[in-house]
This record gives sequence, C-alpha cells and structure tokens, in this order.
Amino acid sequence: EEHFGIALPGEAIERFQSYLQELKKWNATMNLVSFRSDEELLWRHFADSLAGAKLLRTLFSPSAALSCVDIGTGAGFPGIPLKIAFPRLSLTLIESIAKKATFLKHVREMLSLTDTGILNERAEVIGQDPAYREKYDVALSRAVAKFSPNLEVALPLVRVGGCALVYKTERSAAGSEGVASVAGALGTLGGKPAGDFCYPLPGQEQKYCILAFNKISRTPAAYPRRPG
Repeated sequence: EEHFGIALPGEAIERFQSYLQELKKWNATMNLVSFRSDEELLWRHFADSLAGAKLLRTLFSPSAALSCVDIGTGAGFPGIPLKIAFPRLSLTLIESIAKKATFLKHVREMLSLTDTGILNERAEVIGQDPAYREKYDVALSRAVAKFSPNLEVALPLVRVGGCALVYKTERSAAGSEGVASVAGALGTLGGKPAGDFCYPLPGQEQKYCILAFNKISRTPAAYPRRPG
C-alpha cells in the first residue's frame, strides 16, 4: 500500500499466499521463474506486477471493468497478481510454452479465478486472430525483449482508446534501445507514449519502470509479423 496505493483484503492475501507456495513447489521441478529468496520473489515479481495498477488508475476510470491480455506471462506475471487484487478484471494469459500453460491452468483452478482465459500459443499468432485482435482495453508485457518487439505484439491486441503497459528496468527504458528508439514503430503500430511510473524495489539495485502507450489508431494488418 505504501508503494502503490493498493490495500488488499484478507481474501486476496490468502490467494497470494497460496499462489506463492504453489509457485515454489512447481518451480522445484520446472524453471518457471528465477529468484534467490522468498523476499526477492515477493518484491521482484509479485509487487512489481502490482505496480501496473498505479498506471491503470491514471488511465482508466476506477469503476471500469477492464479486459486485459498478458503477453508471454510465464508463471503468471503480471496478470495473475493484478487479477487477484482486482477480481473484476477480465484476463487473458498468453504463454507459448506448454508446461508453463499447464501451471497457469492449475493456478486458475486452485485460486478459482473466474473470467481468466489461457492461450498456449505465440502472441504473434494471437495478434492476427480476429477473435482477439484489437479486443482488449489493456495489454501487459513484462518480457525482456526489446521495445519494438514488445510493442509489435502488444498494440495489435489493444482496441483504439486502450493502452499497452510495458515493464522495464529504468536503465533499459532510458537507454539507446528505450522509448526514444521506437518513435517510428509507435507511429506505424498506431500508438503514442502516455506516461510512465518508475519505482524502487527493496533489495534491488536499480529502479523499475512501467511505460504506457495509448492506442490512437488501428494497427495495419501486416502487424504483428510472423514469429522469427
């Protein structure tokens, strides 16, 4: 609450605890997420995911029932923490690796997450599917890819008037491959910068940032391009 202005009810905290324990158990046999301690897992993955709420509250009405797609979600970050904190969120998780998608389906059932879809497919393929293309209020991207690929798979999934949130380190957001490098790509994809939120996390040397990009016009049919 001190960092991001989020007060979690007891039911949400219980769900977070269950999610944490199940993640640690599955992580012992398959590489879902990298962490060295419970504290790092809580701050670097759980709290970092929830930081997106700060921008969502700025960009949308607090009463809005948002539809959200999480691209390359892995073990469920940032989508599942945001869903736990905001149960009214309509969530679609995209994960191309089958074993991670299996974990996500298990967590969905274990936590009784309603209105949560899981797509075991590449985001580039989903972005060309009329069932999903330009259907979402918000696209989340917390992958480590460079900005241009992040935006090329995220913005085609966002409706005009919606936004894409891209999670980065402060260093990468400001560096040579940061926001300044994607001005041309943004124009092509129908987006424009809409603000950012940078924050420290305990135990981490660097700051982290979430950058918002509004969808102001439709994305040309050629994007996203095929994988590879």
